[in-house]
Amino acid sequence: MAEKKQAAAPKKQIAGKDRPYSKLESLIKGSGYSNSQAANLAGIPVSTLTTIIRPETDLGTVRVSNLLALCRVLNITIEQLFDAEMPVVEDTDAPVGQRLELITLFNRLNTETRCELIGIMRSLTKDPNRLMVWPSERD
Repeated sequence: MAEKKQAAAPKKQIAGKDRPYSKLESLIKGSGYSNSQAANLAGIPVSTLTTIIRPETDLGTVRVSNLLALCRVLNITIEQLFDAEMPVVEDTDAPVGQRLELITLFNRLNTETRCELIGIMRSLTKDPNRLMVWPSERD
């Protein structure tokens, strides 16, 4: 009797050089953050970030909420992370040191002062001359 061939188990999708998690690792390095800093700012454990960017990570095990938190830290959208064709705009006017200082100083303020500062920042953003220019279309 001929033996029945078992169907091969489907391959797990893993991160690699062409996967978004490689891009995420590059973005973290390019931002000047260490993995520890990026994880802390995103509110996730460093071990979770290490797992996310590891090439053999099964894509099905990564929580979207963790990716969104990291995207917020890196000032990118989830679409930019997953779309290899979409360029990621770098915020060259705000070096990492300035961002960290801004966050540190903001965290020292009381709630009332934070609200005042946010109001001032909102009014500043109404002046187009004070805003960064972001590309409106894909190149």
